[in-house]
Amino acid sequence: MAHIHIIEDKNGDAVDQLVFCSDFCHQDYCLPKGTYRGWYGCIEISFNEPCANCNNLVQGILNFADLDQTLEEFEQAKIKWESENTVTQRIYP
Repeated sequence: MAHIHIIEDKNGDAVDQLVFCSDFCHQDYCLPKGTYRGWYGCIEISFNEPCANCNNLVQGILNFADLDQTLEEFEQAKIKWESENTVTQRIYP
C-alpha cells in the first residue's frame, strides 16, 4: 500500500502526487521542506511506482511488473500495457 503526497498549485488544486513506500519515507522527504501534512497512507495504486524518497518499488494492484524488475523494464511494461488497454477496456473488461 502506498503513502501519497498531493502537490497543489497556488490555487490549491491538485496538480501531481508523490508516492512513498511508508509514512517514514513520506515524512523524511517532506518534513525538511515543510510540506508534510499528515498521514495519507494505505492507498491502492494501479501500477508499481518507485518511492519518491528511497526508490524502493511500491507494489501496484495490477501486478504486471514484479519487484525484481529494473525501473526501465517497469516503464516499458507500463507503456505496453497502456497501449493495449483503453480506458473503456480497463473499466469494462
